[in-house]
Amino acid sequence: KALGFGSLPTSKDEIENEKQFREQGVTEQTILDFKKEIVNTVSMSIILYHQDFYKLIDHLKLLLDQRINNAVLIKKDRNLADLLFKMRSELILY
Repeated sequence: KALGFGSLPTSKDEIENEKQFREQGVTEQTILDFKKEIVNTVSMSIILYHQDFYKLIDHLKLLLDQRINNAVLIKKDRNLADLLFKMRSELILY
């Protein structure tokens, strides 16, 4: 089994290549926050569920949902929420 995350734009150049994010004006701080969220959510899920990929992907989706809500409601960073949503929607188990 393997997890796929799709395209994870983690640099200003990669953001510039994606029209949606380029037009929204994603900042360097948002990119840094996104990288931290990737590390935190993936690490936590792997630590807890490394032996069961189905539980791992469910837990990862739950954490991403929480991070999306946090980005919108607490951080007020819609761009971060959009990046996290993109990650969640492109998450796949092979």
